[in-house]
Amino acid sequence: MSNFIPNETKKFSNRTVPWITPKLKTLINRKNRFYKGYKRRGYKIEDKLILDTLRDQCQQEVSLAKHSYLNRLGNKLHDPRTSQKSYWKLINKLMNKCRTTIIPPLLVNNNFILNCQDKAKLFNEFFSHQCKPIKNDSVLPMLNFLTFERIDSILVSDSDILSLIRNLNPKKANGPDGISCQMLLLCDNSVVLPLKIIFENIISSSVYPDSWKIANLTPIHKKKATNS
Repeated sequence: MSNFIPNETKKFSNRTVPWITPKLKTLINRKNRFYKGYKRRGYKIEDKLILDTLRDQCQQEVSLAKHSYLNRLGNKLHDPRTSQKSYWKLINKLMNKCRTTIIPPLLVNNNFILNCQDKAKLFNEFFSHQCKPIKNDSVLPMLNFLTFERIDSILVSDSDILSLIRNLNPKKANGPDGISCQMLLLCDNSVVLPLKIIFENIISSSVYPDSWKIANLTPIHKKKATNS
């Protein structure tokens, strides 16, 4: 059949981001072809200037295409006429494992927020305003120790650290440091001494590392309570 019927083999990658239009793909391919010629011709200065221009143009077009794509999805999500099936289909588009942002566009004061840092600031401001200290005339009771144990009397042993490491769940996600539980399990004995030094320094100085206070937070939408 392949000898008598015209055919062509094409490969499609699922990693292609949805905002890459055919026009934009043509521009990127043009930039890539020019880069190959730039290397083949011996990295000439005049070619470098043209290549930089093409790169800047590609970055601007990609940014505009992404912004336009997310705006279209955001408008569809905000549209009350969007059906429930279409709504969740759009949510899955925005929250899948491709290169799109995990958090959908946020509508704030009739403006869609697309930048990840701006989203993080908005969530931080929102959650920080949920809890406010209660100011009254109450007085805290006196603190009475129930035991003679103190922080400076805690002994950190190698066996305790090793036991904690070996009881970690390898399926748990890693934190902002990028060190997974699986990695700690693979090199358990090797990290006991560094961890012991860190723990002893924390206890002796009463200072907790700032980098350990950072956490990955994923806000989960909950529907509003309805009055029964």
